Amino acid sequence: MLTLSQTLLAFGLLGPVWTARSRSSESHDDHFDLLIFAQNWPTTNCIEWKERDKQNTCTIPQGIWTVHGIWPTKNKTIGPNFCDRSKRFDPTRLAPILDDLEAHWTNVHANTGEYSFWKHEWEKHGTCAMELGPLDTEFKYFKQGITWNEQYPLSKFLNDAGIVPGQKYTFKEIFDAVQNRLGGHRPAVQCQYDDEHDVKTLAQINICFEKSLQLTDCDPIKGGVNLFCPRFAREIFYPESTRFNSAPLFPYASIIQVFVVGIIISRF
Repeated sequence: MLTLSQTLLAFGLLGPVWTARSRSSESHDDHFDLLIFAQNWPTTNCIEWKERDKQNTCTIPQGIWTVHGIWPTKNKTIGPNFCDRSKRFDPTRLAPILDDLEAHWTNVHANTGEYSFWKHEWEKHGTCAMELGPLDTEFKYFKQGITWNEQYPLSKFLNDAGIVPGQKYTFKEIFDAVQNRLGGHRPAVQCQYDDEHDVKTLAQINICFEKSLQLTDCDPIKGGVNLFCPRFAREIFYPESTRFNSAPLFPYASIIQVFVVGIIISRF
C-alpha cells in the first residue's frame, strides 16, 4: 500500500519539500492548458507536516485558507515544471508585498528556510507561468496569488454554506459550497488521510483559470475534481486551527473525556 507521501508525489501534490531525483525526472515541455490556483487549509497542511517528523513546527494563520501556488497545468497530466532555471528567485523583488505574502501565501512549515516555500513555487511553477503577460515577473506572479486569495476567500464561502471547522461534511457539500460562489465553475477538492486519527481531512481546494485568467472548470486536471476524498458518506473532517493550541482535534474528544470523568466520579 502506498504511503500518503508516495500518493501525493504520484499526483504532484506534495508540499515544498522535494528531492533532486524528483526534479531531474520532470518534463521540460513548457506547453500548458490552464492554471490551477491551489489554496491550503493550514491546519491540515500542518498535520501532514508533523506526521513526517514530530519535530516539525508550523505557522498557522487563524481562520484563513492560504495560497499553495499558481500552477500551469496540462490537461489530464502534471506540469510543466522548472521552465527557465535562469530565472532564480530573488526575495528583494517581493519587498513591497512581503506582509501580504506572509498573511496570504504563508509558509506553514515554520522550521524550513525563510524563503524556501516561495523560492520553490516561483522556480518550479512561476517560471512556467511567465509566458502570460499578467504573470511574467516574480512580483506579478506572487501579487496575483494574493489578489486571488482575497477575491476567493474559501473560509467565507464555506462558512456561508454552514461548513465550519470542527465538523464532518460530504464531498458534495464542500464542492457545492465553493462551486456556487464561482458562478457554477467546478473546483477540485483534495483530502488527505490523518494517520493518527484514522480520518480523511479537508486539505486543499483548487480553483482553475484559463490562460486569459478567466474562471474555468477543474475537470481537465489530473485526478479531476475529487482528489482522494470519499464521495458519499459524511466522512471529510474539517479540522480546527485550535488543534495546535492544545484544543482537541475532534469535537467528540471532549465528550469522551467528560464521560470517562463521570465514570470515575461515580465510583467514589
